[in-house]
Amino acid sequence: MQSITRKGNIKSITDKSLGQYQSDGLSPCLQVIRTELLEAKVKFPLLEYAAQNLVHELTEDDIIKSIPIIRSWDSIGGNVLIGIFLVNLLEKNYHQAIEETVKVTATADIWYICDIIGERVYGWALLHYFSQTIKAYQRLSKHPSPWVIRSLGAGAHHAIKKGLPSSYVEQVFQFLLGHANHKHKEVRQGIGWAAKTTAKFHPEIIDRYKEQIADQASTAGWFRRKTEIGLARNRYAQRN
Repeated sequence: MQSITRKGNIKSITDKSLGQYQSDGLSPCLQVIRTELLEAKVKFPLLEYAAQNLVHELTEDDIIKSIPIIRSWDSIGGNVLIGIFLVNLLEKNYHQAIEETVKVTATADIWYICDIIGERVYGWALLHYFSQTIKAYQRLSKHPSPWVIRSLGAGAHHAIKKGLPSSYVEQVFQFLLGHANHKHKEVRQGIGWAAKTTAKFHPEIIDRYKEQIADQASTAGWFRRKTEIGLARNRYAQRN
């Protein structure tokens, strides 16, 4: 498999793709991306760069149309492109972007689809559109797809790690606690990841909710273990 390691090579591919878009439309544009980018070995930051080059030239309608096409190719890198496309759409049409994110993550059949897309879209949304996004989290908290809920956990992890203010983190943690007794493995992993990150960066929040976390009737052992790991990492970081 070919490796692409330079931005210049990425730009050549996206320029070629956009040339096809201008002359022949969306499908030939995406075929260039599939054969020359997604079938190569490319690190995520370069894939994000490629997506940013593309998304500023595509119409909103074509951004939306491209998502299920790219997803149908079932490539790991394609999920990075989708994530950046949806982040861009957030700025133009927030509600549409969230619904498209739900739609694409609900079709997942493996963890990395949710994590790659959820980190980027929900993480960005929490950092930049918190009041709208926490309402979306509450609305989606009972979504029937465990993949959708896992993606919410991935987004929460990302936003907390990137500096979401403490008062906002507490609201997110309340959402996480609502799933602290969940039985599904994918939900446990996504929610647990965010709970661990909360404990690592905001141990004071864990302390405020310690009675509820200790309550075995409402909080499963897996959730407690994740917070304990996070607290241990916080203590280790403080020593260094």
